[in-house]
Amino acid sequence: MEKMKKILMDILKHHPYSEEGKYLQNCLKRHSFPKNQIIFYQGDEAQNLYMVNDGLVTLNRYTEDGDLRYHDLIVPELFFPINALYGEDQYAYEAVALTKVETWQIKKKDLVHFLERFPKYFPYMYHDLALVNERIEERLHFMLTANAKNRIYHVIETILCDYGETSHHTCSLPWPITITELAQMSGTTRETASLVLSELKRDGKINYDKKRLSISSKE
Repeated sequence: MEKMKKILMDILKHHPYSEEGKYLQNCLKRHSFPKNQIIFYQGDEAQNLYMVNDGLVTLNRYTEDGDLRYHDLIVPELFFPINALYGEDQYAYEAVALTKVETWQIKKKDLVHFLERFPKYFPYMYHDLALVNERIEERLHFMLTANAKNRIYHVIETILCDYGETSHHTCSLPWPITITELAQMSGTTRETASLVLSELKRDGKINYDKKRLSISSKE
């Protein structure tokens, strides 16, 4: 099943004068964020949802004491934070632009109204939500059952599958990523992540140099 973002972009491109197209033209807005810009804070009123056109966004969730509890890159091609659509009135995460980011932005109430007015599109949104939940479940499974090395390698594979660009049998992340970010996404320390990355490089499983990450597409 196609993702909701593709459905909406196809409507705007091929059916701009349809009822759906006219509605979306009034509601969808382009918005850009510079690198390191906070897109929204944890606890802010959840007014908008976003779709990334270009760039990298991370979601962070903190405890009341300010300790980082959750850190992950958003799933490309999906709305974020999708759980806010029918969920709580406040954002459960902080969203940060790790690179310069271009987005489509829509008010939550407008997207809810769109789905109510054109219910044939609701299954696509439900499918997107199921994909996010599946990703979270898979990540939790690895966090609970896998050792640090396998967790880090799984995170690397996931990132490159989502964002990687393939050329000459090599899949590369088009943006730099730090050891600290990989450690946070893998649920381990920076020291452990550094040791594991060195081992994976030595074994020929990954390439990581000057924050640039790649892997052989034949793996």
